[in-house]
Amino acid sequence: MISEKGRNKIMGLRDDEKRALGIMSVISSEPCFRTLKGLMEGLPPSEIAERQGITRQAVQKHIKRLLNVGLIKKKVEISDGKITTSYIVPKGVGKLITELISLCSEFTRSSGGIYREVKETEKSGEILKIEEKIKRISRERNRLKEQLARGIITEEEYKEEMGFLDSLEDKIKKQLEKF
Repeated sequence: MISEKGRNKIMGLRDDEKRALGIMSVISSEPCFRTLKGLMEGLPPSEIAERQGITRQAVQKHIKRLLNVGLIKKKVEISDGKITTSYIVPKGVGKLITELISLCSEFTRSSGGIYREVKETEKSGEILKIEEKIKRISRERNRLKEQLARGIITEEEYKEEMGFLDSLEDKIKKQLEKF
């Protein structure tokens, strides 16, 4: 199994591309995205958990992922012996996410076009294979005619083989009609 670092090296990803992929991976998770939105609204993790119908531990897991990719920052304050943790969403994160979502949508549209092109290419390849099978059947018919003319096979064997080739050709032509 290839490590993430190895995969990035093979793929030739720059640091900014790796970071963008990390961010997209995190925000593509609906609970993480909702957690980020809640933090952007200034909600505490307990309220985010309640709104999502998940545990506070699950929200903390999502917060950790958001921290790891740099979408939020952790702020710890000590006041009157109490430790208060809050999370700050840096300015520009909302704009960044909007741009990433736009890029993802654009990529999805363009990759859909590529998928259709690949399917058309596969379809063309299948048609060529079917046409090649029909040509082979034609060559086999010619070979059988020669064998009959030379007396290598009997009339009965010839008819039997030709009947088989006819049924095979019909099946192949039906495949071709699907395209």
